[in-house]
Amino acid sequence: MLRAARIASPIGVASLVGEGIYEIGKKGYKQRKLMEQSKQFDSVLPPSQGLRSEFDLGKFLNMVVTDQQRDKLFADQKAQREKERGILKPSTGLESYDNFMEGGIASLNVKK
Repeated sequence: MLRAARIASPIGVASLVGEGIYEIGKKGYKQRKLMEQSKQFDSVLPPSQGLRSEFDLGKFLNMVVTDQQRDKLFADQKAQREKERGILKPSTGLESYDNFMEGGIASLNVKK
């Protein structure tokens, strides 16, 4: 039994190594095939600038100022619409109750 284990152990290790090499080769083949298929797109698409492009501080500051102007304009327009519609005013909740007090049964409880 021990003799069989001594022989089987190197064979098992060799088969695992062989299986690993096979899997690496298979993945490498798929990667190479994918690279060959995507080569046609390399000439069509320009290379990415990434972080190599220059940062334009003036353009950035102009964009910040423009955003601030737009925010102010939108806030002014919102305030104007609120005034026109009469919404978003602080309320006690009793305004609607006053309208019911003008007539009907509720008006009988009011002393004159």
